[in-house]
Amino acid sequence: MEYDEYVVKSILANDQFGITAVTELDSLKVIYFVKEEYTAIEKLIQANDTEAIKMLSQNGSIGAEYLDLMLFKDQNAKPYLVTVYDSDALEQDPQVIKIYPMIA
Repeated sequence: MEYDEYVVKSILANDQFGITAVTELDSLKVIYFVKEEYTAIEKLIQANDTEAIKMLSQNGSIGAEYLDLMLFKDQNAKPYLVTVYDSDALEQDPQVIKIYPMIA
């Protein structure tokens, strides 16, 4: 199964917004996952500031854990941003952290 397919499957499994279909899934930014920085990133998401998210610098923590910030639309073309955790561990599939409705 491809990365995007795992993400779609996980979005549908973790959905609290009535999402029945995922379209236009696109990665906005991938950075190293640093737990202490997640709150600041979440504030950018809640402010709907995709430009600031695109400008996030690659933090200095080089590791095997990643945070992928992805945009998608549901069956009604409503936009969302999803945060996805991934790691280099072979047994680890990408995992949805949280789904955020976006302001169109």
